[in-house]
Amino acid sequence: MTLKSSKNEPAAILEPVCGVRTALSDLYLEQLLQNKPKSDKTYMRAQFDYDPSKDDLIPCKEAGLKFWTGDVIHIINKQDPNWWQARVESSTADFAGLVPSPELQEW
Repeated sequence: MTLKSSKNEPAAILEPVCGVRTALSDLYLEQLLQNKPKSDKTYMRAQFDYDPSKDDLIPCKEAGLKFWTGDVIHIINKQDPNWWQARVESSTADFAGLVPSPELQEW
């Protein structure tokens, strides 16, 4: 039994790698794609207190986001390797600001 499909379908892409293609593998791959999370939100739990007013490395103290150990932080943007844009998830304010990235914090 031969299955017809386009070259862009997941099973067609995996066929050369796996060497086997069946209707069952097509169905399984389709289910995996359907169950894929719709959102790529990133959350972290703070392991330390952070006060931007006491940080000499932050480019703009007013843009910093203060947080406490245990706060859940929603990471909004990770484009800068040193300073991420984030907001404290449990906060009633919808303020977002800069937080040190793990790379900068380890430095």
